[in-house]
Amino acid sequence: MKYVRLALRWVTRLWFVIPPLFLFCAYRIFHLMSGYYSREEGLWSDAYFLLLVLYIVAQVNLLRHDKYFQFLLSLIPGAVMAFTVVFIGMAAQSAPTRFGVDHPIPEGMVCNNVLPEDSIPAQEPSPADTASWLQIYRGTEGGIYKYTLYAPPLPAGEVYLRCYEATENIALSKQRLRKASCCPVETSEIFSRIVNRQKFTIYEGDWGDYYAVRVEVWHRPKGGKEHKLMEKIYSMEGWMR
Repeated sequence: MKYVRLALRWVTRLWFVIPPLFLFCAYRIFHLMSGYYSREEGLWSDAYFLLLVLYIVAQVNLLRHDKYFQFLLSLIPGAVMAFTVVFIGMAAQSAPTRFGVDHPIPEGMVCNNVLPEDSIPAQEPSPADTASWLQIYRGTEGGIYKYTLYAPPLPAGEVYLRCYEATENIALSKQRLRKASCCPVETSEIFSRIVNRQKFTIYEGDWGDYYAVRVEVWHRPKGGKEHKLMEKIYSMEGWMR
């Protein structure tokens, strides 16, 4: 406890040193965010939040020791620090990741292309087909997609997608993808279109940074066991939120 009290005393005395150090950490983090995430950025982020905690502790101690003038004086750099926290948080939402860079499409791997949002496929399936047919379209932004599915006769139930990074079998957007892509289907007796431009989002990756995605189409009949209808590999990018 002796060392804790000593540390608190020095933090309270030197509260005015904390905001400049905090802002320097913020500058370094913002500078590093212009590239891909690195270990250095993580270390600066740890220091950033440690300084924020120390600043709050110092403010509490200033009030406890009735140092109201110093407390009011510190509100100005405190407001700047609060603004910086919000700014860095918003910037972090659009900062690039390394997912696509770390998972390049292997040479020789054949990937299907996502079609523009309002385009019509060059070849639509015919009623004589017996295999499921899938086409993915680009949505309003990179990483946001829509899919259309034709399938042979199926019992009533639901159809949904599962997506994986094709080279390492990494599940993509696992918590949200099934709900977003799920589409109820009625009993069909002929080969027909059962999903039409259902919207879904892939969150891993960055705009313009394409990697191979294995898109699997699954069907679960009512009261039955799910089974995979088909799979297809696409070159896709993630959504930068």
